[in-house]
Amino acid sequence: MKNRKVAILGANSFLARNLYKYLITSSDLMADNILLYDKDSSFIDGIAKYQEIDFFDMDSIKKIDFDVDIIYLFIGITGTVRGFAEYKKFVNINEIILLNILTMYCEEKSKSKIVYPSTRLVYKGDTGIKVDEDSEKHFMSIYAITKFASESYLKLYSDMFGVKYCILRICTPYGTLLSDDGNYGTFEFFTNQAKAGKNVTVYGDGSITKTYTHIEDICYVMLKCGLLDICTNDTYNIGGDDKSLQEIGKLIAEHYGVEVVNVEWPDMDNKIDAGSTNLDSSKLDAIINYDYHKIID
Repeated sequence: MKNRKVAILGANSFLARNLYKYLITSSDLMADNILLYDKDSSFIDGIAKYQEIDFFDMDSIKKIDFDVDIIYLFIGITGTVRGFAEYKKFVNINEIILLNILTMYCEEKSKSKIVYPSTRLVYKGDTGIKVDEDSEKHFMSIYAITKFASESYLKLYSDMFGVKYCILRICTPYGTLLSDDGNYGTFEFFTNQAKAGKNVTVYGDGSITKTYTHIEDICYVMLKCGLLDICTNDTYNIGGDDKSLQEIGKLIAEHYGVEVVNVEWPDMDNKIDAGSTNLDSSKLDAIINYDYHKIID
């Protein structure tokens, strides 16, 4: 393990920064063997083996060391409603950059495994059952389409050129391993309200449920799937704790001494929300046999 080399692309993103913190504190991977790359002039979290890269420029991409064991690919833009106004940005960042990287991967004859985080939003929600990796796909946003397209590019380049990959579909992350960043997504929205002394606003009746996965669990799975040969050229759901929006809102509100207020959905958000989505992680669980954090803990 100590001699393994890892490249993290999009190193200044929230998930990437957490993964870096996890790797240097929770594994025996040597810090000098973790190579960080992003578009910014420096790494947010201080001194590390970091290189600024223009991911739209092939000469700049050549600076990436593809002679590593694992490439974690966190380059991307997230969001649902804003994708309609910024469609070019979503396609360019989520798809074109990936194709640029895959092209250079092939030119460099890389043997590394690309670990790619994807999203629950590729699935059809509100089915009444947990969705597994082969469940019906349904796209409610440009973001979801670009993520599924990126999954498809990885599979295509694997078939055509032997690219090795592992796709990990994440539902809703929460928590952090970073000292300066408290949460992500739904948790961040609710927590920021409660910290400011405001009531937590939950859309609708709050009955929509999702699989919430602690950031440490995501990092653990990413490391294990990167290392295990069996998790190559395949797609896995990451598990977690299934909870409703109302339950999450109530837990956070009680912690900060505020109330939960149910409000009507904004029209666009209501149209674009995929509804209840709970991930069936049994395929991955059979390989790594991991106990996910419970939110109440």
